[in-house]
Amino acid sequence: MNGSPKYTVVLANLMSKSGRLNDESVERIDLALALEEIRHARRIVLCGWAYRSDLELPIAEALKMYVAEKRPNLLPRVSCQSMSRDTVGDAFFTRMLIESDCGKHGASVDIVTSDYHVARTTEVFRFIFPGAISINVEGSRTRSPISACNTGEARSLKAFHETFEGVAPGDLTAIHARLASSHPFYNGDVYPQIDDLQSISRSLVVSF
Repeated sequence: MNGSPKYTVVLANLMSKSGRLNDESVERIDLALALEEIRHARRIVLCGWAYRSDLELPIAEALKMYVAEKRPNLLPRVSCQSMSRDTVGDAFFTRMLIESDCGKHGASVDIVTSDYHVARTTEVFRFIFPGAISINVEGSRTRSPISACNTGEARSLKAFHETFEGVAPGDLTAIHARLASSHPFYNGDVYPQIDDLQSISRSLVVSF
């Protein structure tokens, strides 16, 4: 993958009603900024929607505000992907965003999350992205033992496997169809139903 465009993708955790990032989100973005010192990315993609009912600000934009404060020189290479509502969405919408920038082949993607979330994030992103894309996941150290989060991670991974049973890895059309029909965050059961692929593409293309 030498010479391939490199992307750094940051997955958010939580923020306050004033838009202040929680410690875990700060740990993740701080790790991404540290990695940027040694891995110069073509783009830094910040993920996360406006999940709070009392705040219209997407958490991706809250991450960007933090970058603006700490490393404003990086802002020309920062893009917000504010359509994702969970880890699967982070992978799905980020794949579409990156492909709008460099096509389907030859990219190298570093994903930054928390240490306990690395294994599930790796599996999800490798399922969503095509095999030609290099996926590497880095985890910031959390203050709680990883074992304390294992139950929730195992439950989420089980739900992921059940939701996408029978879907071929990397098949974007089939993945989209399954999100729209079976994932409660995207099928209209909990939040508004996911748009069609063309509408998503049009929405994302302005992010780069």
